[in-house]
Amino acid sequence: MRNVASLREYFKKAEGAGGPKVGERFTYLIKVLDQTGNVIKNTAVDFNKYGEYVDKAGMAAGAFAEKQRDLMLFTQGANRTFRAALRRVTMWGAAATVVYGGISQLKSMIGTIADIEMGIAQLRMVMSPLETDFDMMGKAAIGFARSKGLAPAELKIVVEGDRRYVAAIVREKGRPTTQILAEALPQSQQH
Repeated sequence: MRNVASLREYFKKAEGAGGPKVGERFTYLIKVLDQTGNVIKNTAVDFNKYGEYVDKAGMAAGAFAEKQRDLMLFTQGANRTFRAALRRVTMWGAAATVVYGGISQLKSMIGTIADIEMGIAQLRMVMSPLETDFDMMGKAAIGFARSKGLAPAELKIVVEGDRRYVAAIVREKGRPTTQILAEALPQSQQH
């Protein structure tokens, strides 16, 4: 406790008299051990100099706050159980999923917008900018791609003579021959 008393005297001094600067902080740790070396008391004493003043004798002095914390109570208290720690980890995990999931969606949207802009730039290289309304064409291309279940980047430009079209390659999965025959045969037997 002699060291704590020395720290009090140090923090009482004005900066000009060799004391700490205003805003300086210091934490002194005190551990009390039993005969077998187990910690029976673990305390932290926090010092914080928040200003200086002139005392009754006309001398400058330091104004400081001193606070003691029982670290064993802090680490073993009611809110420090394993269950509480697990709950905090779960909550932070859920929050991280929301934040990073939103960022992932934003990246995806930026990628889609970049693909659309690239497609429009390619169209401008092929088509006359004086005769074409690219804004309307971009909106139409997005709607056309959406109606076919495709991303706008999957659309193709088809040139036939002097005309250019935006096209989509749509692949429909075929059905087994036995299924088609089963549907067709009963109809042909009725005729």
